[in-house]
Amino acid sequence: MNDAAGELSIQDPRTRTRVALITILAVVVGGLLRAADLDKQPFWLDEQASFDFAKMPFWKCVFAEAQHPPLYRTLLWGSLRTIGETDALVRILSLIFGTATIAIGCLLTARLRVSALPQVAFLLTISPFLYYYSRENRNYALLILLSLWSTLALLRIMREGRGLIGYAVLTVLLAYTHYFGVFVLLAHEWVFWRHRRSGATASAKSWLTMRTLSALAVSPWVYWLSQNLEMQERGWLLNPFMGTVTTFTRMIVGYGMTSWPTKVAEDMFSIWLLRDLVVLSIVLAPAAWMSVRGFRRLSSDPLAVGVVRSIFWMPFLILVPYSIQTRFISERYLAFLAPFVLMVYGIGWSLQEKRRRLVDFAVIGTMSFALMCHLIAPRDIPWFSCSFQKEQWPAAAEYAREFEPEKILYCHDYVRPVFNRYYGWQDGFETEFPVERLCLVLSHHSDEEEAEARQRFADDYEIVRETWFPADAGIRVILLQHR
Repeated sequence: MNDAAGELSIQDPRTRTRVALITILAVVVGGLLRAADLDKQPFWLDEQASFDFAKMPFWKCVFAEAQHPPLYRTLLWGSLRTIGETDALVRILSLIFGTATIAIGCLLTARLRVSALPQVAFLLTISPFLYYYSRENRNYALLILLSLWSTLALLRIMREGRGLIGYAVLTVLLAYTHYFGVFVLLAHEWVFWRHRRSGATASAKSWLTMRTLSALAVSPWVYWLSQNLEMQERGWLLNPFMGTVTTFTRMIVGYGMTSWPTKVAEDMFSIWLLRDLVVLSIVLAPAAWMSVRGFRRLSSDPLAVGVVRSIFWMPFLILVPYSIQTRFISERYLAFLAPFVLMVYGIGWSLQEKRRRLVDFAVIGTMSFALMCHLIAPRDIPWFSCSFQKEQWPAAAEYAREFEPEKILYCHDYVRPVFNRYYGWQDGFETEFPVERLCLVLSHHSDEEEAEARQRFADDYEIVRETWFPADAGIRVILLQHR
């Protein structure tokens, strides 16, 4: 039995049973973890945007924005009308996709290196990063799932010469989920032409026909996109070096332990070096070392190592030079890499000598602690911030409600829907000036915008009180009384 080629080892009935049992256990435990208290964190700005798009009539929903392809919000359109609209019910789709990711990740690992399945299944189950996106009303959980699933289908084509239609369907769905899915497709393209003579792969003619039909299926959206896409400012993203380091750190420890990118940008040395360097030294360095071991182990199977390496490096080969001018490197956009990172690390972990298991305990212990930061959201410990919260719109709405303002103004119109979701009033406050009690809500704003808002009402209003809700991008609520 050739363990170097993972697909041969899983033909043994005992091995197949073991794979099934480990996969089922991981799915059940991971699903329960992700489903628990699904509405603990409120919506943040982008989650509300997804909700608002899905509330539109069907075709308006499909073409609601050009920044993201329409598949996820179209599925959400149906989900809202069949399941419900509470915070937890809206996130059900991502929960399903995130839980399915564990199953597909286990099956893909069994194809690559079946002996590493227990370690990889454990990592996929407890991953704080995958946990986060399984509980967010955005398209990233679907992006991760389809990236894994299409890669699994590619291996079937390369090793068995069948499954081309299923692969084509998955790649079209991936293209309609997120634009960065193109990096997965480019990696697959490279793998096919690089390794097509090494196994029972589909013919070149069949592959080209499939790609042509897939391109035709995506072409209506590409045409509409060419007429409507407007580039957004991404000043909140880091430079390519910092973005790459932050991306891989997040994929190990999620969002519970490290600084937010805006804070890194504002105060790199005092925040990132003094605090995040602790996480980097404990997690990123040993995880990188174990990943190198994982790649070496895969090297006995050229197809397996070709698939994983191409998916790893294809985005960075293109994005690092391009991001010097227009920044695109973000763990959110590159979320599809996370399960592959965990997979390679798990393969390296499965080969670790017992006398060196302390390295594994450091990484796994840190990942487990990071997951606990998501589960119980502790506050701070000395020298280290381990709390995790999304934007606290319910708290901001309650703070404003106690003042009973006659009018509420926002620094940006896109802040209005998520604030109103928790305030409980319908869109807008149409009372004309002057009013006795005024509320200003500022979020995702600059210091200049805040200063301008304060100055605008300085002559006619005095500030009664104000507060700052610091989580994520932060929310400032200013309550004013007419003089």
